[in-house]
Amino acid sequence: EIAKDADLVLWSAHPLSIAAVAQKTFVDGAIMFDRKANADKEVEMKAEKSRLYQLMLEAIANGDKPASAGGKSQTVYHCMGEFH
Repeated sequence: EIAKDADLVLWSAHPLSIAAVAQKTFVDGAIMFDRKANADKEVEMKAEKSRLYQLMLEAIANGDKPASAGGKSQTVYHCMGEFH
């Protein structure tokens, strides 16, 4: 209903059961977690990781040197001084 707010979790079994697994979570009407979509995304990420790994192995086999990840070093301040 209008002006009412609820968050919702859909469970695979009774929520107090030790075997219960959250299937979907809705917060303010938006899906925040979906077990099936998450599993599908994991399959895609594993395939992409494998593809990138193969490209890296091919580049090394061709004599290319691995590139550094780059980025800036971060200064971390501590009560005893600076660390890099």
